[in-house]
Amino acid sequence: MKALEKDNQRLGLIWIDAHLDSHTSATSPSGNPHGMPVAALLGLNDSLLDKISANQPIMDSNQIILTGIHSYEEVEKQHLDQTGVSYQFMRQVHRVGLKRLLQKNWKSLSRQCDAIGISIDLDAINPCDAPGVAVPTYNGLKLTELLDALSSLPKPIALEVSEFNPYADRRLKTANAIFKIIRAVFNLPESRKDP
Repeated sequence: MKALEKDNQRLGLIWIDAHLDSHTSATSPSGNPHGMPVAALLGLNDSLLDKISANQPIMDSNQIILTGIHSYEEVEKQHLDQTGVSYQFMRQVHRVGLKRLLQKNWKSLSRQCDAIGISIDLDAINPCDAPGVAVPTYNGLKLTELLDALSSLPKPIALEVSEFNPYADRRLKTANAIFKIIRAVFNLPESRKDP
């Protein structure tokens, strides 16, 4: 998978998250933009998001697949259903297996995209494995399962790991999880300098 070299090339995105992140400023109960990034990427007509993402590329619905969802508001689901974005709840992860789902997502995106990135919101992981997040959400992914699935994929063009809250971390469990995620994605050896 080569890096994007031209403006007209398409980026695919595997989005791993507990939440759908598809609110707009009109539907968000909190008004907090951290619940709106998928809506912004999809260009869901919103004056606030339009100001933030001015002159930025907008993704088509077939360029993003969300996985590991287990906490959302119905209006977010409606937004994604209206735009045709694929999303997978935790019950699908349990039924099919995370590794198989992510491999299937990669294959699907690679048919229509020139490169693929991965975005991982740490609250998708069970708090017992990654407690240092802003919004802990139970019944999520096991860290070992996530690492195994990530290591089975080709290297992405980019990796984003978000929602780390060091003040909520315990004994550096989440910090260590981040290092493990990076190593799994890019097939890197362990380092003695990790926390």
